[in-house]
Amino acid sequence: MNNNHSHKLNDSFNYTLNGISHEIPIHSNLIIHQNPLQDKLLISQKFILKYIHDFLQFHSIDYFIIHNTLLGYHLFQGIHIFYPTIEICLNQHHLPKFIKLKEEIIRDGFTFHESQHHIILSSSFFQKSNVELIIHILYSNEDELQLYHFQYPEKTKINHLLYDIYPLQNVKYEEFNVSVPNKITKVLENCQFNLNFIQFKNSNQKKREIIQNDDTTSTTSNSTLENIQHSIFNTFHEIKNNLTFKI
Repeated sequence: MNNNHSHKLNDSFNYTLNGISHEIPIHSNLIIHQNPLQDKLLISQKFILKYIHDFLQFHSIDYFIIHNTLLGYHLFQGIHIFYPTIEICLNQHHLPKFIKLKEEIIRDGFTFHESQHHIILSSSFFQKSNVELIIHILYSNEDELQLYHFQYPEKTKINHLLYDIYPLQNVKYEEFNVSVPNKITKVLENCQFNLNFIQFKNSNQKKREIIQNDDTTSTTSNSTLENIQHSIFNTFHEIKNNLTFKI
């Protein structure tokens, strides 16, 4: 996402990602004073989300996007252009089945790390870069009407009502589809997002690094970036063909 393709124009914020133009309306409750993340990270995020969506669909495992990934859909109808990690939620009842597929995921080029309430997948699609996908485990109380998961990495418990989450919805997200919870705004509010005022601005505070950028390297040219994109998605097609399902 080049700077000359990403700018604020009066009442809209325009940018182009992977050849797709986006125009985000700017309202009084949305303030943007921050440059989007680099193209190579955003493209990597799209790849890992497309991979996990197709993988879980193929194996009949339900999931939905959550936290900043869900906020990205709510605001941008796609990738969160200011946040470097993909986050989804997986019901605890599907967890044993997913764990059995661990070796298959590792063979597809991902690291697989299990913790008490989360699973972290990561992979590198560009030199000196790494992208993560955080899988939150969704638990239910005894009556199964109250659901909850734990935020990462703080492990704050976040509660949901059953009908905030289910039935899941299948929606368009960039060039493909993803699963989202039934009541998107309610789930975002449960996750402690204030939808009445959202501000993106540069911060000097130290943040958890998801991607290592070499500042001394010149920006990748558009033609080179397009070649890398094609290479990534060709590799993706090969992986999917080996799994015998279509993207």
